[in-house]
Amino acid sequence: MKKIIFILAFLILPVSLMTSQTEGSKFCAFCKMPLKQNEFFSEISISKSEKIHFGSIECLLNYLIENEDLNYQKLSVTNYLHPEIPIPAKEAIYIKSNRIQSPMGAHLAAFSSKEEIKTFGIKENDKVYSWEELYQSFKTKNNGSEKVHFHDHFRPDAFAPNGVMGDHLHPKGEWMLSARYMYMEMDGMKTGNDKITSPEVFENYSMAPASMEMQMLMLGVMYAPSSRLTLALMQNIVRNDMTMNAQMMNNGMSMMTDFSTMAEGFGDLQISALYGLYSKNARSLHLNLGLNVPVGSINERDDTPMTSNAKLAYAMQPGQGTFNAIAGFTYKEMYDTTSWGSQFLASLPLGENSEAYHWGALYQLNFWGAYRVSTNISFSGRVLGLVQNGIDGEDEELNAMMSPATNPQNYGGEKVKAFGGMNISFPVESTLRSWRVAMEIGAPVYENYNGVQMNENLTFSAGIKYLIF
Repeated sequence: MKKIIFILAFLILPVSLMTSQTEGSKFCAFCKMPLKQNEFFSEISISKSEKIHFGSIECLLNYLIENEDLNYQKLSVTNYLHPEIPIPAKEAIYIKSNRIQSPMGAHLAAFSSKEEIKTFGIKENDKVYSWEELYQSFKTKNNGSEKVHFHDHFRPDAFAPNGVMGDHLHPKGEWMLSARYMYMEMDGMKTGNDKITSPEVFENYSMAPASMEMQMLMLGVMYAPSSRLTLALMQNIVRNDMTMNAQMMNNGMSMMTDFSTMAEGFGDLQISALYGLYSKNARSLHLNLGLNVPVGSINERDDTPMTSNAKLAYAMQPGQGTFNAIAGFTYKEMYDTTSWGSQFLASLPLGENSEAYHWGALYQLNFWGAYRVSTNISFSGRVLGLVQNGIDGEDEELNAMMSPATNPQNYGGEKVKAFGGMNISFPVESTLRSWRVAMEIGAPVYENYNGVQMNENLTFSAGIKYLIF
C-alpha cells in the first residue's frame, strides 16, 4: 500500500507542475475562480490602468452590492453572441435562461440589442432585464446568487468531509484528480448488537475471527463537460488482513491456535455521473447515478492450519463480482462561515456473480455540517446511517460451518457511525491553490448485525485532491 501511495504521488506531482497557473493568471475578484468562459467576462474600470475582473455577470453584481461606495469610471460586460465585443454594462440587455450555463449558476448573459435577443430566441420561462432591474433583483436577492456559491472551490468546506463521495459538481472544463486512503479496524465479535466471545462462537464454528484490518486506496478522476454535468471514475485498491482463532483436535484433545490470512488487489471500478437539478442562493441539488463494475477478484486464497491455498471468506475478497446500479441525490447549503449537506445513495446488485451469490442492496444516508474557522481551514461533523441486506446465494467452495465469515447468513445489518474531520484549502494567490487536503476519523455509535459478525472499532481516512482549471 505504501508503494502505491508513493507511485501515485510520483504521477500527480508532474501533472501539478505542468498545469499550475502562473502568477499572472487572472481570477475572478468575487468568487476567486479562474477566468475561463469568455462569453461571461465582466469588468470594473477604476482608472485606465486599474481594472477589476470577474468571471460572470452575477459575480460583478454581487461585488458591486458589497462595495456600494466604490468609485469607478466604467462597467463592462461581454456580448454573449460575440465574446470579443465588450458592452457598457448599463446599456446592455440581460437574459436569464436555463439554456445559459453561466459559471456561478445564475443563468445570465448580456446582449447589445433587441435584434440579438431575437437571434438568441426567448422561451416561455426566460426573463429579460435592464441593468437597473437586474441590479435591484440581486440586491433584494430575488434573482440568483448570494455572497457564496457552491462552485467556490477555494473555500475549504466547498467539499464534503473526506468520507463522502460524489458531493460536488465542477465548473465546465474543470478536472479533479484525487487519492483517498481509508483504514478500518475491527476487533471481537457481535451477534445483533451484543458482544459474543470466542468460546461461544466455537459452539457452532471451528474458527472465530479475532481482529481485522481493512485498507483501501481510492483513486479518482472527475471531469465536467458542462456546469450541470460532472463525470467520475473511482478505482479502489484493497488490502484485508484477518487474524483468526482456530479450535483443532489433536489425539482427542482440543487445541487452540492463532493464524492470519491476507488478500489484496484491485477492488471494483465505479463509474458515475452527477447531474445538477437546482442551484440558487448557495443551495444546490444534484443526482448521483453510477455503475459498479466488477473488476475486483472474488477468488483470493491463503493458507490456513486446516487447508493450504484455501479460498478466503466473502468479506476478505477485494471485489463483489457483480454489476451494481447506484442512484441517489446530494443537497448542500453554504453560508458565510458554515455549510451543511445530505446525501442518500442506494447500491443495487444487478445479478449473481460467477460464484453464484451476490451481496445485498446497500442504502446509505449521510448528513454533515462544517464550520470555517479561517479562510482555508474548516472542521466538520458527520453522521452516516447504513442498511445492508445480507448475501443472497452461496459460494459452494466455502464451508458455512467453518467460520462466521464463511457463512452468508452472517452478513448485512444496520449501523450508525459518527465522524469528525478537517478540510484544508490554500489561498488563491498561492502556488498550492490547486490542492486540497482532508482527513476524518469516526466510529460506530450503533451496530445491529445479522448473525455473528466482527465488531467495528475505528475508521480513519485522509485524502488529497488536485484541481486542473
